[in-house]
Amino acid sequence: MNTAAPKKIKLLILLGCLVFSVATGATAEPGNITPTQREKLKSVAFNMRQKTQRIRDELIKARIELLRAYQSWDLDERKVKDTISRISKAQLALLNLHLENQFELRCILSASQFDELARQVVRQGGRGPRGFHHPHEEGPWDMPPDRMVLEAAGVSAEQARKILRLYDSPRKRELIERLRRYTGQLISLYSKFDLDRATARSLVEKIHDCQLELLNLSRERQEALRSILTRDQFEKMRDEIARRFPMPKPWRRPPRPGDRG
Repeated sequence: MNTAAPKKIKLLILLGCLVFSVATGATAEPGNITPTQREKLKSVAFNMRQKTQRIRDELIKARIELLRAYQSWDLDERKVKDTISRISKAQLALLNLHLENQFELRCILSASQFDELARQVVRQGGRGPRGFHHPHEEGPWDMPPDRMVLEAAGVSAEQARKILRLYDSPRKRELIERLRRYTGQLISLYSKFDLDRATARSLVEKIHDCQLELLNLSRERQEALRSILTRDQFEKMRDEIARRFPMPKPWRRPPRPGDRG
């Protein structure tokens, strides 16, 4: 995977969360901010935090269910497709939430205040509020198995070559490159006060299309994996992956003083 993509995605998430960053102190306030502006930012940040946590919980729950489905030799195609649909909806909801908050921020801050804040976020270089997902995230079944996993499964040299080809497909490389390109374009838009809303919405849709295609590619890879391995080999591979990558658990922030009911 191109290492430039995750870096750009981190910056995209930071720019998408400018309201949150200022209101929580993760990023310093721009100069000359008024008490009224500060209160508006806090209100928007609170609403964003609440919505983000709900979406994030659903996203993690669905990802865990998909991981469990992939751990079974008898793949339940209907359940997998339904779960992918839930993940996809949550991913789009997060992207749209960040976009809507970009619109709200420009209704609160002046152009000069916004420009100062955007420069601070860029200088921040990767530190951002916890709990925001990158547009593309890979789970343990999305990464090519290493030598230890292949040896644990007892695969032949030919089987190993076929499996590794599954994880290095031209289609995946193309999707990652498109995701990188669209993310870079959205970063550029989010960095400017005069936000082209139509173009931003179009880019969000394109990023989401890449996300969904990557999810479906993962499903197709699971189906192909079962045509290469025997059931016993698959279960040995599954057990080794589960040992190396324990099942994730949803994270919840402890209540803070001043949180509303």
